[in-house]
Amino acid sequence: MRNIQLSTRFALVTGGICGLVYLLFVLLSYNYLKEQTLHVGSEKAHIILDIMNGIDAYINQTLRPRIINLMPDIQENPHAFIPEILSTTKIKNIVLEKAKLENFQFTYKRMSINPRNKDNSLNELYAEILTIFQKNKDLNEWQGIKSIDKHKFFILAKPIYIKENCLRCHGDINQAPVGLIAKYGSQVGFGFKLNDLMGLEAVSISMDVIWNQIIQTIINICTIGIIIIVLLFIAIEGSFIRLVGHPLKKIAQHFTNISQNMLLDTATLKIKKHDEIGELIQSFNIMIENLKQAYENIKSNATILQTIINGISDPLALIGKDCNMIAANNTYQEWLSKNKKMVLNIMEKEQQNCNAETITCQKIKELLNNKEEIIEKYKTENDEYYLIHLYPIKNNQNEVVKIVHYIQDITKQRRLELQMAHAEKMAIIGQMAAGFAHEINNPLSIIQCYTKLLMKKFLNDQETINDLKIIEKHTNSSKNIVENLLYFSRHKKTIYEQIDINKIILETLSIIKKQFEKKNIFITNRLQEDIPMIYGDREKLKQVLLNILINAEQAISGHGEITITTGFDEDRNEVSVSIKDTGCGIPEQHLMHVFEPFFTTKPPGEGTGLGLFVSYDIIHEHNGDIILKSTEHQGTEIFITLPALMPENQIDK
Repeated sequence: MRNIQLSTRFALVTGGICGLVYLLFVLLSYNYLKEQTLHVGSEKAHIILDIMNGIDAYINQTLRPRIINLMPDIQENPHAFIPEILSTTKIKNIVLEKAKLENFQFTYKRMSINPRNKDNSLNELYAEILTIFQKNKDLNEWQGIKSIDKHKFFILAKPIYIKENCLRCHGDINQAPVGLIAKYGSQVGFGFKLNDLMGLEAVSISMDVIWNQIIQTIINICTIGIIIIVLLFIAIEGSFIRLVGHPLKKIAQHFTNISQNMLLDTATLKIKKHDEIGELIQSFNIMIENLKQAYENIKSNATILQTIINGISDPLALIGKDCNMIAANNTYQEWLSKNKKMVLNIMEKEQQNCNAETITCQKIKELLNNKEEIIEKYKTENDEYYLIHLYPIKNNQNEVVKIVHYIQDITKQRRLELQMAHAEKMAIIGQMAAGFAHEINNPLSIIQCYTKLLMKKFLNDQETINDLKIIEKHTNSSKNIVENLLYFSRHKKTIYEQIDINKIILETLSIIKKQFEKKNIFITNRLQEDIPMIYGDREKLKQVLLNILINAEQAISGHGEITITTGFDEDRNEVSVSIKDTGCGIPEQHLMHVFEPFFTTKPPGEGTGLGLFVSYDIIHEHNGDIILKSTEHQGTEIFITLPALMPENQIDK
């Protein structure tokens, strides 16, 4: 049906509707003719029964009384019973024979229960009708169509009840005419009482001829209807082709020319008639004008877009999934001419399905399999660093049809990162140097002081003086080294990046965990998975963790445990880190001073009092908070909170 022309489909639908209407007309005609035939048959049957009833009334009311009066000895003379005069059934049959109604095809039958004449016996059909009257005493007649020997008949039947004048021949046998008994015997036709159902009389009219006439009439009507529908189909299709099909075909041809050649200047059509087709052509012409304007805008925008793409200093290209290059900016084409490995090599265009063993093709095959964007770093032999971006363009079926290939030169950025990492290391060394310097400088000063005192004491002992001078020399040398170490204690610049706090913890533990376990101090991790990322300085946060863990280790004497727990408070959007130890704890009076610089609860010479101060400064520099809870002789817990990045600002971990 889809490949059939619109005119044919329209004609078929219209013809089908007409056919259904005509079929309904044929069915109504058939029912009408059938009802009319039954009505006519019923009228004819009633006429015949009315005639028979008239004859019956004449016999009972006039003829039979007159005969009996003329023949008073009819009961005494056994030969005096004359069926042709006294039997109503006999008289009716004779009348119908004499009438000779050959053109009126009907049959009249008067049948009874236990008849004297076997020809008047009830057959199966009439016995069934008689049963209907027996069940319904109020039913005066029955009519309907019945099949007899594969022929259809209209049958009208009426019941026969015993009346007063019927009892002489059908009632008590002792009162019956002797001639009747002599003729038919005493076994049949007697024993009925007043108002008993004796039998029935029926008229059957053959319906075969009339039925055949109806069928032939219906066939003729259907034949004429089919001819009319065929002619109507031809006329409708022809009219539709002329009025609708040709204009639509012309419009479709113009659409084809536009899609193939974009001939917009000659695409408008002339409006010949101001009807629906004329309105369609007018809309088509308006659409063509809009297409012209849109096409010009597209060309202008394409030129602007190409200029913008060419203005991008990084290589950018659009690639098909079979590694064919669809479009590329000037930088990408320059890299192609230099045969750089990061771009899609010219020789790769001859490889089908991207089978070339090159960097780009390998990544394209990986993207086609995973259907996800790929961003990877690449380092050349000349220590150049690049970020290779491959972004999939998908259709509605989630299939990758094109790929955006973008290459970013990050060599300068990478070198800057290395320089910054080196600077961070130097800063850490500087912080360590500052700590060592403060720890070493005081003992060296004491050694130097006591050396001078001893030199004054042993002025006359040259050998001892010489030994003390050696000690003084090396002490001064050590102080010079300490002073040089203080050079690295400059404040380090904070470098922020997106980081995973769990990874920072694991990296810090990898440095000290084994050393702690040698001292029977064990660390338990309870790190929440899929915790949001934070924005901070990786090395400074490591320094905080390291300071707190070393303090915990120093607070534990002998066997102990440190528990590190991370979590996320969604309502406050905060990442939390808890570090709890089983150490000696901090006295309550010292808790308010723990974050003050140079405050320490450790014995002299064992701490500088800068660890928690520096940690407090770093956490607040990250817009976080640090809280210390401690119970003497039970342990200490330090709770750190840092703001989490919003989901839209996070990168993959």
